[in-house]
Amino acid sequence: MRFRHSRPLPPRRGEEYLTEQQKAILEVLEGSDRALALREIRSGLASPTNDRRLREDLAILKDHGLAAPSGHGRGARWKPS
Repeated sequence: MRFRHSRPLPPRRGEEYLTEQQKAILEVLEGSDRALALREIRSGLASPTNDRRLREDLAILKDHGLAAPSGHGRGARWKPS
């Protein structure tokens, strides 16, 4: 059995679906002329956040196609897409 929506769902790509924290992260990334490490992104934010939440928000931005990592793990650097 399949359930279908009675109306089409809006696309899940775009800033209207982002939290204030995710928008702030995106602003930090767009304000830099180079890719940034996690600690550089954290230091650019006005409100403090822990590394786990920051990584989760970056993954969401990546899923929306708004941010892209270069590298993996601790050495990863992030830039806007």
